Amino acid sequence: QEKESWLEESSTMHDWVVWCKSKKGAEEIRPFELSGKEIFSNYDETKSKEEKNKKNGSKKKAHRGQSVRYRSWWKQGNIKMAVSEDHASCWVHKDLTVTTKQIQALLTAAKASGGKDECQVRLTGIEREYWMGTEIGRLGGYGFRGTVTAGDGSNQKGGKMGAGYVNLRKKRKRQQRKVGREEEGSSSNRPELAAFVLALRGTPVTNPMLYLCDNQALLKAVKRWVGEGGKATLVGAPDADILLEAIEELRKRTTAGAATFLVKVKAHRGEPANEEADIQADKAISGKDVPTEWHDRTNRAVFTWQEPRRKGGTVSYEDRKSTWNSGVRKAIRRGSAEEEVRKHRDRVTGAWKQISKQRRRVDVSYDPSLVSALQHGTWMDEEGFKKTCIKEKRKRGGIQQPLYGTWVADFMLRQDAGRFMLGKYLSDKKIPWQRRRRLGMAVAGNTPTASFLTKIGKMQSAGCRLCRIAREARGESTDGLAAETHGHINSAGCEGMATTVTAAHHSIWRHLYDSMHAVKKSQEARYNFDPESFFVNRFWGRRPDGVAINEALQIVYMLEFKRSTDRDEGFLEVKEAEANEQHKSIIGALKAAAPKWEFEQ
Repeated sequence: QEKESWLEESSTMHDWVVWCKSKKGAEEIRPFELSGKEIFSNYDETKSKEEKNKKNGSKKKAHRGQSVRYRSWWKQGNIKMAVSEDHASCWVHKDLTVTTKQIQALLTAAKASGGKDECQVRLTGIEREYWMGTEIGRLGGYGFRGTVTAGDGSNQKGGKMGAGYVNLRKKRKRQQRKVGREEEGSSSNRPELAAFVLALRGTPVTNPMLYLCDNQALLKAVKRWVGEGGKATLVGAPDADILLEAIEELRKRTTAGAATFLVKVKAHRGEPANEEADIQADKAISGKDVPTEWHDRTNRAVFTWQEPRRKGGTVSYEDRKSTWNSGVRKAIRRGSAEEEVRKHRDRVTGAWKQISKQRRRVDVSYDPSLVSALQHGTWMDEEGFKKTCIKEKRKRGGIQQPLYGTWVADFMLRQDAGRFMLGKYLSDKKIPWQRRRRLGMAVAGNTPTASFLTKIGKMQSAGCRLCRIAREARGESTDGLAAETHGHINSAGCEGMATTVTAAHHSIWRHLYDSMHAVKKSQEARYNFDPESFFVNRFWGRRPDGVAINEALQIVYMLEFKRSTDRDEGFLEVKEAEANEQHKSIIGALKAAAPKWEFEQ
């Protein structure tokens, strides 16, 4: 409707400009072309470059510029520019005179590469509705009776730090500074605090000030010094040199009676002042004439380490350095864990030293893993040799022989098994320590069961005490009791825990059932159905936990939920085989009764 309205109005106008997609052939003539002329198009230029590259055997496409925003940019406020998918052209009225300089400006705009779109606030006309509806507009920032500033810091790869600040109403009033002392490590908090100091410097102490930032740590650092009677101190503060200057500037403003407001805004969401401050911070690092401040060293120890970075399935290591902080503590813990992994792997592949150091003929017939390593030529490389040995030993390993010497090491070093979830649970202080302790005992295999207590000499018999109580209550013999292990008392095989474990099994299954029912709305699920209406009674003793029926494809899925300890690496295959064997007779009978349907486990 707006398009038709504009076409009607433009028929009586001579000063219209249309920026549109270029025509690629004998396409239908657009209405504005009848009274207009094309003054610019990059279709012929890029097409000729692509044809030239094609003749030279290159698949490289000509650059079409980045003159458009990403799709749905308005949902996120993303002002980064995207590569133009289509060629652009510009049309004006045929009586309108356009200079060569203006056409060149259009060409430059179409060929723009990288960067961000211009983010300018215009509080007139229809744009006012947009800007007043943004985060800062709703907070009253654009109507603030004082100085509206914004600052941002940049911490780039290599430890370079820069800070910048801008004045929203006086665009020429801006400052940039390189932030020094990168010898002691870099962080994003230090340049953010420096940007706040630049904004305080550039604002008269008698003017109310609104400061926009995207760093929560800055607000926390300043808030500690607000009010009276606090115990705030600069001792131990990582950026005390900059924070001291910020506190002094705030004291001057407080003495002068000027209010200072700090507001947290979302980063990279199209807030004009914040986006401009981000650009200034990046320019501070790359600029050659930008001065450096806050570069005085302290007497604190500096730690260096390599931080792993995972990208595209590969792991690379980045050099890091810093004074003592949580990052250093984390790196030390990770290094200790990596050393433990190395020790256990060396224990598995101890024959490497025998081959590499003695340099003599070694009888390796006792260990097939060494034979495989020699056959594949990996014995010349220590890491390759270890991987081959571990792979071969894992193939031969069983439930009676841990691969890395202990069951705990086997459990913790198993790949692709969600160990990060285990670590997250154990380190969560919100979870009662008794629960975390029980989980740690289960992993370490030292749960105080009769089997473990007998092993360390604290009990005489490893028989399950719960099974003994259940048998005594029924008046049965207590001979031949199963060993009381962590896995036994958590299974239905324990006579004293069978009812509780079965109830837990059904409770977990109901939760899984409800989740599947919410997702698989196209499939009809059945649960707790009458056995006589579906199966013969002799089959029902092995009934599945549930059934999912796809009537459109005529497929019936047997749903079986199994709980199992994952101490053994092949636990998934074991339980899958148990479920298939359990429902083998049921699926066979159903296939005979309904040959047109498919039945799957």
